[in-house]
Amino acid sequence: MYPIVKKEKLADKIFLMDVKAPRVADNCLPGQFIIAKIDEVGERIPLTICDYDRLVRSRSYSRP
Repeated sequence: MYPIVKKEKLADKIFLMDVKAPRVADNCLPGQFIIAKIDEVGERIPLTICDYDRLVRSRSYSRP
C-alpha cells in the first residue's frame, strides 16, 4: 500500500494528494490514471495523475 504524504482540498469534491509510490512514479505520465481501492472488497476509484517527481518517486493525483 502506498502512503498519502499530503492531501489538500482544492474545491468542493476536488482534492490533490501526494502519494509516495516509487513503482508508479518510475513509469507514469500526466493524464494517465491509477485505480485506488480502500481494501480488497472496496469500490474501485479512478484517479488522474496530474504530476510526478521521479527523483522523489512520488505522485500527485486529483479526484473530481
